[in-house]
Amino acid sequence: MFYSLTTPLILASPTMFWIFKESMFKGEVCKFYELANSQNDQQDCLANYADNSEYYIEKAGFRYPAFQMGLYAPVGFFLVELCFNQILISWKQLPLQYLFTVAYAMVTAAWQVSTGDAVIYPGRLDWNSADLFNDCILWFIYFSILQTICFAFVLLLHYVKSKFCCKVSVPIIAFQENEAKDLGSLTKNE
Repeated sequence: MFYSLTTPLILASPTMFWIFKESMFKGEVCKFYELANSQNDQQDCLANYADNSEYYIEKAGFRYPAFQMGLYAPVGFFLVELCFNQILISWKQLPLQYLFTVAYAMVTAAWQVSTGDAVIYPGRLDWNSADLFNDCILWFIYFSILQTICFAFVLLLHYVKSKFCCKVSVPIIAFQENEAKDLGSLTKNE
């Protein structure tokens, strides 16, 4: 269940950063800039980022390359790992993606309300915005659609792998305790 929830997210996260690269990367870089240079304000970075983005990326220090590694490396690990596993994924698990999106929306809204003016992604994911639909809700609609596309892509990869690479998928079988007793024991001497 967790595998089917996380694999589309591994693909959806970098794709969202690619679609909304201006606002999402700006928000990350400016937060890293503030963390690396405690005397500087994040608002200064947000106001001047478009004019001098390279300066702010450089001043963010190691945090920005580490963030990029954390964003893109899981995609490579997922593709390698997908070749080795035989876990069955089903369309029935797609509603979990939408439950995650609703939970993520509630967490981001609660965090922004509790911190006041802190913005997750300026101009894109801001619950305090005057235009809440365009600056926040629309982001979650895109995210839900993208998760569905990524889920379909993972299912397609899984199908192609099992159809052409693997002879038989291995189903996961759970036994009840009384059925396990009837199977015998490997450690029991008879």
